[in-house]
Amino acid sequence: MLFRILTIWLFSKAGNGNSVDADLVNCPFSEKCQCTSNNCNGLTRVRCVNLHEIPEFSENHCSITSMLLEGNFSSVSKERFFNFKDVIRKMTISTTSSQPLVFDDEAFYGVVLNEIERLEINAAGKMSEIPLGVMRLWRLNTLIINGTDIESLNDVFSKYTFTLRTLRISNSQLMNIDSDVFSELRFFTTLELPRNKLKQIPKQALLPVQWSLRLLDLSYNEITSVEEDTFFGFQRLRQLNLSNNPIALINDRAFANNTIPLLTLDLSHCQLESIPTGTLVRLQLLRYLNVSFNRIAHISGATFANMTSLVSVDLSNNPIKTVAVDAFYGASFQSVTLSNTELQQLDLGIFDTLTALREMRIVDSPSLQKLHASFSHSNANLLPRVLGLRNVGTLELDRSLFELLLKLSFTLDIDSNDTVRCDAATMEWLTALIRCYDPVNINLDSIYCEPTKGGDDFGDASSANKTLILDSVLNTDISCELYSTTTTTSVTDEDSTRSTVRSEVLGWLVDGGQTI
Repeated sequence: MLFRILTIWLFSKAGNGNSVDADLVNCPFSEKCQCTSNNCNGLTRVRCVNLHEIPEFSENHCSITSMLLEGNFSSVSKERFFNFKDVIRKMTISTTSSQPLVFDDEAFYGVVLNEIERLEINAAGKMSEIPLGVMRLWRLNTLIINGTDIESLNDVFSKYTFTLRTLRISNSQLMNIDSDVFSELRFFTTLELPRNKLKQIPKQALLPVQWSLRLLDLSYNEITSVEEDTFFGFQRLRQLNLSNNPIALINDRAFANNTIPLLTLDLSHCQLESIPTGTLVRLQLLRYLNVSFNRIAHISGATFANMTSLVSVDLSNNPIKTVAVDAFYGASFQSVTLSNTELQQLDLGIFDTLTALREMRIVDSPSLQKLHASFSHSNANLLPRVLGLRNVGTLELDRSLFELLLKLSFTLDIDSNDTVRCDAATMEWLTALIRCYDPVNINLDSIYCEPTKGGDDFGDASSANKTLILDSVLNTDISCELYSTTTTTSVTDEDSTRSTVRSEVLGWLVDGGQTI
């Protein structure tokens, strides 16, 4: 652990711009650049900033791990790096020019042609194609291009860079990808094309690399659907990001091959109206699913029943109106948060099904106004379960919750800024719950009854118009005998014991309260 912490600290120091700048000196091959060593003694990092053109470099034998070329220039001229006689492993070329960035076909001519492994180009929105000179870098394994007006990819990759493993083209105008563009890439594992103009998944172009591709990012495009067999045969795909596309339909057979080892699927910020269960059931190894910010209105029964590897599901920011009582039947994940929903009521019987779900949080859902429980005895020995509520409506706690709340394994956590309807029927069974039974897992000491009509300060928990629910308990008369046979949880038969419990509660209230 100490070794890992030390390693992380060293990398963070190396990545800190201020500390690096303090160590830089003028480079021996150009007065416009700074190096980590003035004589290139050992591995060297180079920074050339505020450039108006790429400088002419004098002959040198520097071993360069990374080079940054940054400024307001519009061209990379012929044989610009010819005088570098050793290696340049990583290079970043970044311009702010309003003119198109142009590379000479022989810009990387020389030893550097066989040495660059990672190249990043930031073109400020003005580069119409991948430069031929770039594709002649024989050892290139990572190419990152950002901010271009590239509209299509042709078969340029098949001619030269067969070693390419990672390609990222972002913030561009990419609309078309030729079917042969990746045909010669034998080691291709990562394709990232976010923030482009793709209207469909380039299925034909991906066929030659379906056996090797591990990560595919097509986020922020204009894709509207995922068709049948789109990902058939992707035997090594681990991560798929389709977020921020207007996807409304995913064919049930989009992942027709059950052997796809997909671990992470991001479908957030799309236009899905339901969870694509027919598709997801084929992804038996899926662990992380994100369907937040969609249009999902209903979670149907056994939605996650066959997704036995799921450990995390993000359902937040969907206009969910209903949740089936068996929605999480067979679910393998242990927690879920529903936020900004349109739920009006929730059946806590969802915790009484065969599910691994242990905790549910519902937040920012002011339409939620009723909790009830279609509780059965089929699963009497519940494992610990928690329902947390924050910023919901004024809650009606149905009488059917009584038996569920008696279980010491169940916790109802209502935020102190939320309120409960304290009508006579509700107060009667809540009072019985507190006075007649051992302490239960509901934080009544911080829950308030809804304000009386005409209250001036609705949101202030200290308002005179809002009453602690425990104060209402103190003023409610009940008979424990009326609740003695409601549940299998035993209530003491001796009046003296019941009197002791009641006295302890009353004493607790008089003394100012402790958590029950």
